[in-house]
Amino acid sequence: MQRIIVLAAFTSCWLFAQPLKLPEYIKPCRRYAPDVQECILKTVRATIPHVVNGDPKYRVPPLDPVLIDRLEINQGSGSVGMSIIAHDAFLRGVRNVDVLNVTHNFEKRVVDFDWFFPEVRIDCIYNVTGRALLLPIEGYGNGTIILGKVRAHYTYHWDTTKKKDAKDYYLINSAKLTFDLPEKMSINLENLFHGNKLLGDNMNRFMNENWKEIIKDVGPGMADALGEYIRQVLNNIYSLVPVENSFIFDKV
Repeated sequence: MQRIIVLAAFTSCWLFAQPLKLPEYIKPCRRYAPDVQECILKTVRATIPHVVNGDPKYRVPPLDPVLIDRLEINQGSGSVGMSIIAHDAFLRGVRNVDVLNVTHNFEKRVVDFDWFFPEVRIDCIYNVTGRALLLPIEGYGNGTIILGKVRAHYTYHWDTTKKKDAKDYYLINSAKLTFDLPEKMSINLENLFHGNKLLGDNMNRFMNENWKEIIKDVGPGMADALGEYIRQVLNNIYSLVPVENSFIFDKV
C-alpha cells in the first residue's frame, strides 16, 4: 500500500474557506460550444506550467517532484530472485508532460486524459535482498530508475456535492492512471554487494537487460501513487471553486 506524503498543509482548513473563482491562468470554456473539447484541451495545456510548482491559494502542492513513500519490485526468473523496496522515492518529470488529448463526457461525468512524458525519473533509497546466479544479493543505498518516452492514460469520474454555503462543488470519487510500456528504462543501484563494484555493475547490467519484466512490478505502484496524488490535487481545487464559477459551465 502506498502512503503519499502530500496535502496536509493545504487541506487542514477547507471547511472554513470562502468560495473562489478559477485562477486567472485557467481560461473559461463554454459548456455548450461546438469546440468545447478543443477549448478544454488548450486550457489544460496552458494550466500545467502555472501549477507545476504549486499554488497555495488553491491548495495545490508542488507537482514535480512527487514524493512516494514506498515502491516494490519482486523479480524472479530461473536462477534469479530478488526483492527491491524503494523508500522516499522522488518522482520527477511531470513538468515536461505533453497533454495529447482530453475528453470530457458530461452525460457520464467522466474525464479522460492522454499524456506523454519524455522522461520519468525516480530517485530513491533502496533495500534489496535475494539471490542471482547462486550469489546472495544484498544492498542498501541510493537508487535511480529512469523511464523514457512514457504514454499514460488518466480517467476520473466526478460528481457534485453541496456544502454549507448552499453551493454545489465538484468531487472526484474515483480515478485511475495507467502507463503504457515505455520505450526504454534504466536502473542504477549503488552499493550492491556491500560496494563490490564488479558484482554491482554486473547486477545493474542484468536488471537493465531485463527491464521489461521489472517494469511490470514497479509500473502499477508508481501509476497508483501518482494517480491518487493528482486526484487529491484536483479535489483541493474543486473544494474551493463552486460549480457556478467553473469553466465547464460558463454560459453561451
